[in-house]
Amino acid sequence: MQPILLQGRPAFSEFRIASLTNALNETIPEHDIARIDAVEVYLIESEAPLDDETTRRAFTLLGAEKHFERQNQLGGFFVTPRKGTISPWSSKATDIFHNCELSHVARVERGIHYILTTETGLVLSAVDLGMALLALHDRMTEGVYENLGDFFQHPEPAPLRTVPLMAEGPEAFARANMEWGLALSPEEIDYLVAA
Repeated sequence: MQPILLQGRPAFSEFRIASLTNALNETIPEHDIARIDAVEVYLIESEAPLDDETTRRAFTLLGAEKHFERQNQLGGFFVTPRKGTISPWSSKATDIFHNCELSHVARVERGIHYILTTETGLVLSAVDLGMALLALHDRMTEGVYENLGDFFQHPEPAPLRTVPLMAEGPEAFARANMEWGLALSPEEIDYLVAA
């Protein structure tokens, strides 16, 4: 089911926006960014549309201002926790929703929607920013997305894989490390084999 998107307040102060604009223009001067619009966005996972009372309470709990409408009109992109992960903020916010008797809300998450506009009025995509995008997100914990329609997907877990350590010895761990992309150091492999 599509997440319910609510729009919150501006994500940054004017000072922070000016600082981000300067940093981006130093990194990618060819785009000449004139304006950064960044608003908080809240994603709600629910099995059914929210009734009026639940919607009112969700707006109050989150400090949201309206249903999210910006993307269809203006473009831009989202920065949220990576799809498939649950942020600490989400865990706490979902607990608060459940404690406020909004138990049919399965999960709540937050992110930021960015619209970057050049001096010529062009709205930039995340791809246009290249490596400068690193100024707007932490790639270890966050992802950049144009669409959040699949944000709360619950894919089937990958099948269990085992390492035939007893039959093949430490070489089996080294092979699994390469084939599965585990990035284990030789010391870590030795530790796991010994354990």
